[in-house]
Amino acid sequence: LSPPGPYSRGKSARYFNATTQQDRVDLPPSPETGEPEHHEWRWVTFDAAYDLGSPRVRQIVQWARQVIGT
Repeated sequence: LSPPGPYSRGKSARYFNATTQQDRVDLPPSPETGEPEHHEWRWVTFDAAYDLGSPRVRQIVQWARQVIGT
């Protein structure tokens, strides 16, 4: 799911629902720039994700909760 229209200087975001059996997440630098694009991550509940998110991200969290369930 993508939020409608670009945000923050023309950026766009894509969100994917996925599952994993791994606790560790590897966030390597961008192959194009060699710079990190992400500086942290955490596993959270839907409620915590909603509370942490901006209004734009909150609509994505609500959508994901409907698709995945609770």
